[in-house]
Amino acid sequence: MLKIESIKYNFGKNTIFEDVSMQFEAGKVYGIVGANGVGKTTLFRTLAGQYKTRSGKMIWENNPLSRGEISFLPTDPYFYPYMNGGEYLAIVITDKSKLNEAISISDSLNLNLDQIVDTYSTGMKKKLAFIANYIQNRPISIYDEPFNGVDLESNEMLCAFLKKKKEEHVVLLSSHILSMLDEVCDEILHIEEGFKITTYMPDQFQDLKNHIKNKLGI
Repeated sequence: MLKIESIKYNFGKNTIFEDVSMQFEAGKVYGIVGANGVGKTTLFRTLAGQYKTRSGKMIWENNPLSRGEISFLPTDPYFYPYMNGGEYLAIVITDKSKLNEAISISDSLNLNLDQIVDTYSTGMKKKLAFIANYIQNRPISIYDEPFNGVDLESNEMLCAFLKKKKEEHVVLLSSHILSMLDEVCDEILHIEEGFKITTYMPDQFQDLKNHIKNKLGI
């Protein structure tokens, strides 16, 4: 189990969140949703060790969480220039025995690994980064907006991979596409202003949609 206990993060004088406590069980996919700027990405980067909390604890299986236990796919992943997709995977995948699996996933996503990454579309880049993240097989996987820019058929494949990934893993993902979260998530956490968190179970997902529509007045 991943436990977050009373963490706080400040950006300058601006407190993004404080006294936040959460628990995530292995074997589940958790959707994290909320308006832009509410702190979803900050939470992810804090878990990934890119941002340092001011207080609190992050614990995995009763031990302090380490960066090596998390794989993180950011919204805008970085790619090395002047290399093709296959060369990129060969660099970022440290366990070379997994390269064949990565190539197989690329084929299922119709991703041309012989093409220079700089010429990829946004969706193609997102798929390449997803593969690199997925294949690391770390116990905690975080995906920030994995469906953006990806074609419909490939998004269905990503959902299938995420459902498989959750076996013995904690999977966290954010998305503004609620229909994709409906399909893949075991729980959805809605973060609102002040980092107020409301948890929705599958039979309550429609309640979340209704809540958002009511806030928008539609």
